[in-house]
Amino acid sequence: MTPGALILVVALEDLPVGSTFKRTRQDWPLHVTLLNWFTVASAQHTIAALTQSLMAMEPFTIHVDRDAFFGPNNDVPVSLFTDESELKALHTQILATVQENGGKLAQETVWIGDEYTPHTTHHGDKRARPGDDFIVSRVCVVTVHDDDQCEVTRYIPLLGEDSWQ
Repeated sequence: MTPGALILVVALEDLPVGSTFKRTRQDWPLHVTLLNWFTVASAQHTIAALTQSLMAMEPFTIHVDRDAFFGPNNDVPVSLFTDESELKALHTQILATVQENGGKLAQETVWIGDEYTPHTTHHGDKRARPGDDFIVSRVCVVTVHDDDQCEVTRYIPLLGEDSWQ
C-alpha cells in the first residue's frame, strides 16, 4: 500500500481522530469500506471536494442482515446488510468525486462501482451481528503511513440538505 494513500470507511466503533492501527486486516477496527486505498496529488483538495459533495447526503441507518464468506477461497467471514442502497449511493458519490479530482485508485478496482458489495469483515469476536443497527452520519478518512500504520485523520459529516437552509 502506498504511503500517503487514503481509505474511506464508515467506522462502526468509536475511532477518535488521531487513532492509529496497523494496516493488516486483523488489526483494523470494525468498519465498512466505502473506497479502498487511493492516492491523490492533494489530500486537502480532495477532502474539500468530498466535503462539498457529501454535505447534502442525509444520515441513515444500516441493519446487519446475515453472515457470509468473501475472498477468493470464500474463507473471510463478513456481515452483510439488509438494504445496501444507501451505502452503495454513498460509495458511488465518493468514487465519482475522487475520480473527478484525479484520484489514482488501487489495483483492486474489482470491488468498486457495480462490483461494490457493502460489508463488514469479522475480526475474531469483534464483529457486527445479525440484528445490529448502525447510524451512518459521517465518513472516516484513514491515512496510510509508510511505517504500515494507519491513522484516522478526519471525519466528513453527512449533514443533509435541511441543515444548510
